[in-house]
Amino acid sequence: MNVKKGLAGIFIFVIIGITISSCKCSDSNFSGVSKTRPPTTGGDPGDDAKGVISRTLNSVTSHKIWIVTSAGVAKRLTLEGNEVKETRSWSGLDGNLGTRTYVTEGGFIAARFPNIYFIDPDGTPQGPIPASNKKVISEATDRICLASYKRGDKRFMLAAWGKGAYREFPLADTPPYRPMWDGAASHEGTLGLAALWGYSCFIDQKRMVFYSQHGGGGNALDLNTMQKVNPESVAPNAKFVSVNIPPLTKVIPLTSLLTKGITPSSYAIAGDANGNIINGVGVYTASHDPISDTIWVSKGKIGVYPASCFSSTPNCAGFAEYDPPAGGIGPMSALKDGRIIGATRTSGNIYVMSLKNPADRTAGINVTKIASVGGDPYMYTDFTGATLYVSNAEQTFDFGEAPGFVPDKAVVGSKFRWTAKGGASTEWKSMKVEIRCYNDGAAKPEFVEVGPVGSDRAITPINAPSCAGKKINRADVRVSQLDNASTMVGVDRIEVLLDQ
Repeated sequence: MNVKKGLAGIFIFVIIGITISSCKCSDSNFSGVSKTRPPTTGGDPGDDAKGVISRTLNSVTSHKIWIVTSAGVAKRLTLEGNEVKETRSWSGLDGNLGTRTYVTEGGFIAARFPNIYFIDPDGTPQGPIPASNKKVISEATDRICLASYKRGDKRFMLAAWGKGAYREFPLADTPPYRPMWDGAASHEGTLGLAALWGYSCFIDQKRMVFYSQHGGGGNALDLNTMQKVNPESVAPNAKFVSVNIPPLTKVIPLTSLLTKGITPSSYAIAGDANGNIINGVGVYTASHDPISDTIWVSKGKIGVYPASCFSSTPNCAGFAEYDPPAGGIGPMSALKDGRIIGATRTSGNIYVMSLKNPADRTAGINVTKIASVGGDPYMYTDFTGATLYVSNAEQTFDFGEAPGFVPDKAVVGSKFRWTAKGGASTEWKSMKVEIRCYNDGAAKPEFVEVGPVGSDRAITPINAPSCAGKKINRADVRVSQLDNASTMVGVDRIEVLLDQ
């Protein structure tokens, strides 16, 4: 890692960009590769830190991968390291053609038109899925795309199909946040598109915009107002065109583009954590790894590109393409820890992929087969929780990654600080942060809440007994959303300052 180093003293461990999916963080087995970012804390009042380590916060400590085959079998794979430790299976997800999936805060939804299914991984018995977990959208005549989001303090799911048709259902307020689809829809309507949508979709949780396309056409729905919006106005990279990889960047899923002779030809639309659309010509699909800020593109070969090449850097550099495993890579979904899950159509082989060197995309990729699900994983678009809103997050820090850290020297004390995203509230509301410190291999103490937490950039002392006056080399930091609120989406980064 490239870490700026100065006088011995305080080390700041910075977690940037809390924009990831929620999970039940009861396990702790992080095996991804964290990206070192440039220091971002110098010059602030009270900041006397000398060494800085920056990395994206990872909310997933035990990874769950959801796969649905064309035979209607759903499997949830629990991944620890590069090994599948548990597989749960449900059958009877009947319907037509391919499946469209989304990982929700408490479970999983999958659609094979005209049917939508909900699985509570802990409460739905394995085997044939119960009829009570099924919703029929009788009007649907083609694929149904799905997404889940929060508006205010309420949770919702969206189903989109046909000529711009959509139906929104509320989710229950308590785990597993079951879809409340037996009652009336909270919103429904149609955008009246000339071309169909629902074949694939992407949700921008930051701006609350849902995109969907089919057959070269599509559009967007503002989930705050439930009104049609123009992708050329709301997509951050709508006007961007690369100089040297233009086919990958020049199209937005807008029906009116058809009249200009431009046909978006990505098989499945995707996007990054900043809401930029990834929908290039000749692409099967794509996925964004926020740790290395890399766009992974499946287009015969596997391409890895700096994310800025799709939004702000006209002359793309530092990218590479690699041969895929036999059968190629189809559906992809990020694990939010530097790794991407890729599935091979027909064979059902499942792979975990990562950069050999997160700082150099031309240094090669790791591709490891982790499972074979025994059927065709014909599904989209998010099967790992890659694009879900944030509701809780946990990360483990190894202090030994900081040059100058002395393992045999006690930590004198520690502090906490956070930074708000631009335009978000600068007050810490409806959230709590907890921390525990320990030595690797030793028993982990209980989490202790930090607080009261000050406003944006304010220093808050950490009063956890395990984090001061002793020799420690690791800390777990956990941030949780409270009161059914959604304030975590406004947090840009959090920091732990250790004084040795």
